[in-house]
Amino acid sequence: MSGQRVRRWWGLLLAPALAAGMLVPSAAAAPTTPPPPAPAQPAAALACAITAGGLIGERWHALNAEAGPLGCPTGPEQDVPGRRGRKQSFDRGEVVWSPDQGPNLVVSAYRVHNDVTVDWGPTNDPWSYDGFLISWFHQGLSRVEDVYGGPRTWGTFTMPLTRGPGRYDFTVTGCDKRPGQSGFKCNQGAAIPVSVTLPDLAGTPTGCPGPAVEGNLGRRWRELGGATGKLGCPTGAAFNGPKGRVQPFAHGQLAESPAQGGNLVVATYSVNNRVYLEWGPTDGFFYDYFIVRWYQPGRDPRQADVKYRQDRRREGHFSFDAEVAGEIQVELQGCDTGIGGAQCKQGWTQRAATTVRFAGGVDLRGFTATQPAQAPQHLDKRRELVTEYQACQSVLSPTGEKAGENTGIAFMAHLDRLRRKGVTSQCANQAPSQELVNRALRHTRPYMTGSSTDDIPTCHRDADYDAVLKSLVVISGKYWDLLYPLTRKHLLQHLLTENGPHSVDDEKITVCGLVDVPETENHRLLIESSRYLSNQRLREATGEARYDNAANGMREHLLRQLQTFAKHDFMEYNARPYQRYSLNALLNLFDHAQDPAIRTAAQIVLDYATTKFALSSNQLRRAGPFRRIADRADADNQSYYAGNSDPQTGFFQLWTGLLANTGDHIPPQFSGEALIVGVSGYVPPRAAIHRAMDKSVAYQHSFQHGPRPKLSFSADSAMPGVEIYASSPSFQLTAGGIWGNSGYGMDEVRGSKLYGRAQATTLMPTRNTPGRETRTDDLIRFDGFHNSGGPADRDRVNTCVAGGFACGLRLVVPQFLRECAQRVVEARWEFLNLNTPACGNLGVYVALNSVDKASASHGVVGVLHAVESTTMDFAAFHTRTRERNPNLTNEISTQEAGVMTTADGHRYQFKLNTGDNYETLIKSIDGQSQPHWSTAPLVSGPILRSRGHEGFLEINHPECQATTTLDYRDPLNPKITPGTCG
Repeated sequence: MSGQRVRRWWGLLLAPALAAGMLVPSAAAAPTTPPPPAPAQPAAALACAITAGGLIGERWHALNAEAGPLGCPTGPEQDVPGRRGRKQSFDRGEVVWSPDQGPNLVVSAYRVHNDVTVDWGPTNDPWSYDGFLISWFHQGLSRVEDVYGGPRTWGTFTMPLTRGPGRYDFTVTGCDKRPGQSGFKCNQGAAIPVSVTLPDLAGTPTGCPGPAVEGNLGRRWRELGGATGKLGCPTGAAFNGPKGRVQPFAHGQLAESPAQGGNLVVATYSVNNRVYLEWGPTDGFFYDYFIVRWYQPGRDPRQADVKYRQDRRREGHFSFDAEVAGEIQVELQGCDTGIGGAQCKQGWTQRAATTVRFAGGVDLRGFTATQPAQAPQHLDKRRELVTEYQACQSVLSPTGEKAGENTGIAFMAHLDRLRRKGVTSQCANQAPSQELVNRALRHTRPYMTGSSTDDIPTCHRDADYDAVLKSLVVISGKYWDLLYPLTRKHLLQHLLTENGPHSVDDEKITVCGLVDVPETENHRLLIESSRYLSNQRLREATGEARYDNAANGMREHLLRQLQTFAKHDFMEYNARPYQRYSLNALLNLFDHAQDPAIRTAAQIVLDYATTKFALSSNQLRRAGPFRRIADRADADNQSYYAGNSDPQTGFFQLWTGLLANTGDHIPPQFSGEALIVGVSGYVPPRAAIHRAMDKSVAYQHSFQHGPRPKLSFSADSAMPGVEIYASSPSFQLTAGGIWGNSGYGMDEVRGSKLYGRAQATTLMPTRNTPGRETRTDDLIRFDGFHNSGGPADRDRVNTCVAGGFACGLRLVVPQFLRECAQRVVEARWEFLNLNTPACGNLGVYVALNSVDKASASHGVVGVLHAVESTTMDFAAFHTRTRERNPNLTNEISTQEAGVMTTADGHRYQFKLNTGDNYETLIKSIDGQSQPHWSTAPLVSGPILRSRGHEGFLEINHPECQATTTLDYRDPLNPKITPGTCG
């Protein structure tokens, strides 16, 4: 027989034995008989007429007692005939003590709508298992599910009940090996069954206005939660479809399909773009598996097989992510396997549909800001709306699935919403939020931290659990009181996997089990910050000395790690998306570290990073160079509000409320970033908020990261990045920077995505042309040297920017700007007055002098000068520029260098290209020589500046003549001296 057929028959044989209690512990393995649980003791503080005690009472309290999903006890604790153990019934479930499977083993089951959750444990002292089998029984039918890969002594299992009303019994069996594997055994047998009852709700009031919901459709709708459940209220009366009755609801449809089973009802509903399907029972037919097919607007039909490990089915559930918005229709058919192939004799069911509406982002109309003084006025309201959006538009699987970064963000959103709205709150067509997030957390399983790798196709490493940990440590610090005690135990004992002292193993990953390569900077920071905060929580919970961050060396390790960023910026500077990871780790330390030095260190790096973004962005759009991931450049994204663009854009949208360019909405792709900073108490320095929003004063800042310490396990040192940002009220000139190696070694093998990316040098207007979102291709820019072999930007040096002057290779002027501008063309000169109504009154004049070198690497080369239109009239700008630069075209053509004297009286000596990444392309300004970039400090400029690369930074707020100092010269004693205006 095939392996599939063997597994199916194994399930059919095993289930009756489990039901009959035939699988009992072997005599040789039996532990010492424990005493029975203590009888229930009254507790004056409880609201229930009957209470629970002993181990059963402990489980009840661990699930939040009467306020939790079990509700109140409905009767006293009782013996179990024929078994050692006790059981007690509750409003919505049952709890049993089953000592034959572990002296302290307790199994609980409860129901929320039609979802049943079974929790069990602990089986240890003496047993632990590779996995567990969950058997369930309803009206003479039995099924077996398996739960492997989780904790070895406890677990959680959730499933929807789709077979209709009645009592459902569940047993838990711990097993070694998987079914069908050599050595598979379940020596201790099945625990005492625990039950839930799904009442027959047909005919109960709907609680909804409008059409009635009757018959099998009405019964199933009520089981799914009715008005406050998965489908919401009916939006129309039932109608006859081609194969059965259908009724529409707020979030989906129910469909009868009697040809596939006399009582079969198919339920389809959606949360954001996740579509859920629940069906059953196909009474009269058993199937080996089901095929689910769905239809999306404008797309070919898609389908998936839903198979089960052990037995034939009459029911099931499935979910998928819709690719497009609109009505999604779903149908299914049951199939049998055979020698001649699959047979699906009953055909496809009646289709059921749900309408997927992709959320358009966080609507903040009425709570935005345009001036710095307005930014804090509605900050908390923006936080509240981001929390509401992220909680109710994110998907937390009701039955559990592998957690990722978005799962952790959804956890925080639900918990923050509970904090704001109360523990009884819930989002539309979702389970009550406290139960949903507690259940989902108990379903969560850890996996490897650190980088996932696909550099070598045959050696994939599936990791990134630290992207979940960064949210779990926030939950353990900020939302601890909203967790059930059972959830807290799971979090402490199973999910906080990074703890204790620093491990050198976390500084590397092993590719193919053979080659050690350095772990990336952002993952190191996520792991170490999570380890530090996990230790803090575990020390409080256990008192164990190994979690003392001072004694185990974590405090010093982390302080030295953070100092590097204050001296050299991040190695992954401006990274897309890893800047989000790194800054999230720092936010966590700022919010939750108890050690003042750690909090101060985190704030120093955060203040530097956020002030830098404010100075280097225009309308929260940043176009500078970055290291990782190289294929997320502006030329690829086009939009500066795209999901692959700068993550700090989303941070600052929340902090500032500056949202005119995105329709007073935070785009959905930045809602996660907004939630991360929304649940944090950190806000950037006043000077950063001011400069992010107010560009009325011109300034220039440059950054040179300096020679940083080589990363452990790397053969290469990371090349320092160079960044230049020249801001004026109506525009910003951004240097594209230089190409850089990754700093991680083995670049030729691991590919180009780790490199430091040199972007185009861009002229970005502050305002937009009417009817256009300013995109990368809409900017006047120097794309820079194009390398024909290897990374296209490998030899690119785009650092020719000072004030309103820029120079470079491969000049591009968008045609629409030439058409909307007042334009003068003379020989190789081009003058553009962009302060025209057609252009959107951009407030800028631009002069360009260029020569076409007719080569792919150089293209059109030349210079650019931009000035505010308020400083002179366009005729004067044109005349002065031409008169002062009679030989410029010849110089550029013959030397690729020259001197330009601008209309506003400055003199720039320049060269267009160099083989030395750190040679200054602007050789002198007004006769003053410009030094080699290798001698430059970390940052220089009027608002943010540093003393070399020693860890001493100053943030100046010119409007109030105050300076804040960030002094991180002593790695173990960081200090902040605030200015008088913060």
